[in-house]
Order: sequence, then C-alpha cells, then structure tokens
Amino acid sequence: MPLWRPAAGLIRPLRFPGKMALMSLGFLIPIIWLLWSAVGKELADIDVARQELAGVRYANAIYPALTWGQVASAGTQCRVR
Repeated sequence: MPLWRPAAGLIRPLRFPGKMALMSLGFLIPIIWLLWSAVGKELADIDVARQELAGVRYANAIYPALTWGQVASAGTQCRVR
C-alpha cells in the first residue's frame, strides 16, 4: 500500500476549488505559525528591553545614595596603629 493512498482518497472526490483551498491551507498553516513565533519573540525582546530600562532608572536613582554613603563612611573610619 503506497504511503500517499490515504491522501489521494481524500483529494479525489474534491473538485478543483476544494483542492486548491486544501493546498492553500497546507501552505498557510506553517506561514501563520512562523509569523506567530516571530511576533512572540519580538514581544519577548521588547519586554527584556523594558526591564533593562527599569534597571537603568533604578541604578540612576540609587548610585548617588551609594556614593554619598561611601563618602560618609570614608570620613568616619578610625585608624589602627
């Protein structure tokens, strides 16, 4: 029994428009899947960029306080002899 016999049995009773619609669907499904995957990856990349920007804003807000704390603690260190 050839491998394509079930497919031929499915296609044989269809008229030309039905055959073309089935073939178009066979091409559209992978294209839609690839498009869905690409859009999902781009949205994930955008989310990572947003998180990076939030981290930069946080760092810009906290660094002056860290610097102030280092300067303040450097002035109060005691010397050991």
